[in-house]
Amino acid sequence: MYSTLENSLRLLKCFTSEEPEISLTNLAKKLNLGVSTTHRLLKTLESEGFVLQNTTNQTYSLGVSVLALTNTVTSQMKIIKDANPVLKDLTTSTGESSHLGIIEGTSVIYLQKIECYLPLKIDSHLGKRTPIHCTSIGQVLLAYQQKPLEAALKKYTKQTITDPTRFQEKLAQIRRQGYAISNQEWDEEIWSVAAPVYNAKKEVIAAIDISGPVKRVTTSQQDTIKKVIQAAQALSDKIKLRS
Repeated sequence: MYSTLENSLRLLKCFTSEEPEISLTNLAKKLNLGVSTTHRLLKTLESEGFVLQNTTNQTYSLGVSVLALTNTVTSQMKIIKDANPVLKDLTTSTGESSHLGIIEGTSVIYLQKIECYLPLKIDSHLGKRTPIHCTSIGQVLLAYQQKPLEAALKKYTKQTITDPTRFQEKLAQIRRQGYAISNQEWDEEIWSVAAPVYNAKKEVIAAIDISGPVKRVTTSQQDTIKKVIQAAQALSDKIKLRS
């Protein structure tokens, strides 16, 4: 059983960019709570500005109080400030979108993104959650942080590794080479490469990646790998100097 506070937090986490508005009934189903209990939670959160109700279709969405907290978190996370110029340089030099990501629970969450100016952009954004086992950021963080994989190896494409033994072999390879490549493992049209970011204690705390359409990056993969590793090292150096 969850406490009222825990259920309130679970409710807020139901909202995503893919599902920004949710009805009372669907929220109750997602939380496995009664409609009346869910309605009470919503009314409390609404009174504090954390959710809003659309009176036209009776759905709920996140409120401005969440935005205020988001801005506070972003301003306080020094790694994001340090990463901004590094990611901008990386996107400029490669022509592809770059990301800074961490593991949260069973997903990768993007803390920062620099969008490329080319067509066929990557469907990603700040706060977006992606699978751990088939994205380059997720794989490199699993490899270096050596976190247990809590979720099953779900198949997304023909290239997704779902065999646990093969997956552990790939993580070992990532540790040996210092980077991870996801070649159409999450999206059949996307190739990405990620490298680890270290703190002053030589602990991996995040990862940087470049993601782009397979057809566009196949001719410059080795150069892109080198640039991503250099960018991750540059960010690690900034973090070490600040510590």
